[in-house]
Amino acid sequence: MQREQATALRLIAASIRANLLLWLLPPLMMVVVFASLMDYRAVDRTVDAAFDRVLQNVAVAIASGVRARDGRLAVDLPAERLSVLLADQSDKLRFRVIGPSGETLAGVDDLYAADVDEDPAIYDDRYLGASVRTVVLPVATELGRCLVVVNETQNKRDRSRREFTTALLVEDVIILVLAAGVCLFAVSIALKPVERLAAEVALRSAGDLRPLSLSDTRTPREILPLTDALNRLFDRLAQNRDAQRRFVENAAHQLRTPLTGVKGHLEIALGQARRLQVQQGGELAAASNALVDRLDSAERAADRLVRLTNQLLALSRADQAAREPADRDRVRLPELVDDVISDCVDTSLSQQQDLGAETDDAQVLGVRWQLREMLANLVDNAIRYTPRGGRITVRCGCRDGAAFVEVEDSGTGIPASERGRVFERFYRMPGAPSGGSGLGLAIVREIADLHAAQVLIADGEQGRGTLVRVTFPVAASIGPEAPR
Repeated sequence: MQREQATALRLIAASIRANLLLWLLPPLMMVVVFASLMDYRAVDRTVDAAFDRVLQNVAVAIASGVRARDGRLAVDLPAERLSVLLADQSDKLRFRVIGPSGETLAGVDDLYAADVDEDPAIYDDRYLGASVRTVVLPVATELGRCLVVVNETQNKRDRSRREFTTALLVEDVIILVLAAGVCLFAVSIALKPVERLAAEVALRSAGDLRPLSLSDTRTPREILPLTDALNRLFDRLAQNRDAQRRFVENAAHQLRTPLTGVKGHLEIALGQARRLQVQQGGELAAASNALVDRLDSAERAADRLVRLTNQLLALSRADQAAREPADRDRVRLPELVDDVISDCVDTSLSQQQDLGAETDDAQVLGVRWQLREMLANLVDNAIRYTPRGGRITVRCGCRDGAAFVEVEDSGTGIPASERGRVFERFYRMPGAPSGGSGLGLAIVREIADLHAAQVLIADGEQGRGTLVRVTFPVAASIGPEAPR
């Protein structure tokens, strides 16, 4: 459930990020495009103003040479000044000085002045098929009004426009990239609370249903309804889980007392029936035999019920431990093995089984009662699935810095195809002997997960039987050199 919720939160964060970028980046690009157009117009005006000023200065220089001599107008333009004015090779500059009667006083005869009211007049024009910029400057003389017309091709202007425009476009692209990066960074920062919420949910175990809390004061208020909804969901799940746990615990506790009483009565009745069986003969002996068989079956059924009840309680305690981790202490595995074997030796002897231990000193950080319950279930499973005269060996020690405990038997073994399913609750392999509940290995897996341990099922010695090994993480393992 938590994993699905964490995935949903990540998808929500990704969707919000995509939507924010979708709403931010296109308008940002439009702003940059609009700014680029404005920059182009500003460059156009700036370039024209600069070159127009130069062209106007040329016209003024030519106009300063207009003189009235002997009742006639003439243009006194020294060759040095003229060569300076016409020195630019990138553009062609032409001029004409028009007298009061329209005659050409100097320059090119076919230049003309447009009819404009500005003084001086500056405008774009065409001359000999080329685009030119023209300046018309009126000059007042004693003999009348003259016009100085100067035009120039626009190669320098166009080149300057391209250079300035390219530079501005590069700057605008850089600004766009930086702005997009800032937007992405800002969106990522704004979505950090959602990502932290997803990470918190993802790191939780399946049984951790504590309320979520976002203590960061920078957390947007828009996330609070999502957190509140998740907390309400967790609360309902926790209530349902606790109700189920209480039901299982109460039912198991209520069953233990009458089951113990029933088992005691059955043992007494079975003993009396066996004594009658010895004393009686004939038809009474046959009836006694039938009674003994039935009482024996009833006793085995009571044993199964007692074992099932105890395993349900153990499973309920393991589930509770997953939600409320207990304090961990150093647990010496050899002592744990000896403790479990001493409890199971009578059962193994009744089955004529060889139950032994091979232990090396090793310690782990864990909860003792949980580890004991885990090992007891492994040994109990081995006893149940090993035939009479079989061999069961319990080992513990350290390998590559990791502590382990394992149980190997010479029983029927577990097929490779079934090794993944035997950890499921209440699952029993086809053909398994009666008397099991299908909870033993489920309890083993549950407790191993609480200790971050790995459970491995393999074949026993020479490919016969089963070996179940529980390997603890190196961080939780304490070697034999540790102080006791």
